[in-house]
Amino acid sequence: MITINLLNDDGGNLKARKKIIKIISWVLLCVSAFFLVYFFGLWKENYTNAIMWNPGNFSVDDYSGKISFMDWSTMDMSTISTIIPLFGTAIIALGFLRIAMANENSSLSSKYFPFFKEYANFTVILGLIGTVWGLIMIGYYDPNKVKMAHLVICMRTALYSTMVALIWVFIIAMPVGKIMRWMRSNIVKPMPKIDMVRDIRRLKGAVSDAADAFIIAKDDAKGFINSMIVASGHVKMLGSKAAEAANDFDDVCSSTLPDFKDATESVKSLIESQRALVEKVVAELKHKEDKNTQILNDIREILGAKEEKLDEFLAEARKLIETANSAQRSASESKERISRALKVLQDGLL
Repeated sequence: MITINLLNDDGGNLKARKKIIKIISWVLLCVSAFFLVYFFGLWKENYTNAIMWNPGNFSVDDYSGKISFMDWSTMDMSTISTIIPLFGTAIIALGFLRIAMANENSSLSSKYFPFFKEYANFTVILGLIGTVWGLIMIGYYDPNKVKMAHLVICMRTALYSTMVALIWVFIIAMPVGKIMRWMRSNIVKPMPKIDMVRDIRRLKGAVSDAADAFIIAKDDAKGFINSMIVASGHVKMLGSKAAEAANDFDDVCSSTLPDFKDATESVKSLIESQRALVEKVVAELKHKEDKNTQILNDIREILGAKEEKLDEFLAEARKLIETANSAQRSASESKERISRALKVLQDGLL
C-alpha cells in the first residue's frame, strides 16, 4: 500500500496530493450542499413562525412549526439565527466548488477565501441586529398583560441571534476558512509575497533619485539655454557677415560681367573669322582637287590618243599624280590642324 503524506512537499506526490484534495473537496461540497438544504429548512420554519408573531394574541402553542423536530429554531423572531448559517454554508459550498474545479492558474488568491473581507464583522452585526430586534419586541406587549413567557420569547430572539453569530464566526467559519485556504494553496500557485515596507523604501529611493535627476536636468537645461543664447549671437554675427559677403559678390559681379561679356563677344567674332578662313581653305582644297582631277582626265585622253608615247606620258603622269596626292595630303593635314585648333579654342572658351 502506498501512503501519501499530504503535508509533504515532495514533487513526486504533488499530482497525487492535488487529486486527493480535489476528491475531498467534492465530498465536502456534497456535505455542504446537504447542510445548505437543512439550514434552508430551518430558516423557512423560522420565517413561518416569525410572521405569526402577534403580541396582542399570544399563545406558546402558536410557535410550534410545521416540522416538529425543527421547533428549537423557531423561537428567534428575527430569523437571524437561521439566516447566518444559511448564508455562511452557501459561501462555504461555493468555496469547495471553486477548489474542486480549480487549477494551478486559478485566481483564488484572497487571504479571506472563501469569505469576503468584512464577513466576520458583517455576521456579528447581523447578530446584534437580532439582539436589538428582540429588545424592541418587548415594547409591543401591553404592560398590564405581559407575562414572563413573553419576555422569554423576546430574550431568546435577542440572545439567540448573537450567540449563533459568535459561534458561527469564531468556532465554525474561521477554522473552516483556514482549512479551505490550505487546500487552495496545494492546488493554486502561491502568489508572490508583498513586502509593503520594502516597496515603500524602494519607492522612496526611486523618488529621491528622480528628484536628484530632475535637479541635474534643471541645471543642464539652464546651461543649454545659456549656450543657445550665445549660439544665437554667433548666428546673428554670421548672418551679418553673410550679408556683407553677398554685397561684395554683387559688386564683383557688376564690375566683371561687362568685361566678361566683351571678352565673349571678341571670342565669338574670332571664331566666326576662323570659321570663314577654314571654309575658304576648304574651298581652295576642293578647287585644287577638281583641278587635279581635270589634269588626270586630260592625261588619260592624251595617253589614249598617243599610245606610242605611253611610257613617257605614264612616267609624267605618275609624277603628276604623286604631286597631286602630296598636295591633297597637305591640304587634308592643314584641314585637320585647323579643326583641332578651333576645337581647342572652343573648349578654352567654354
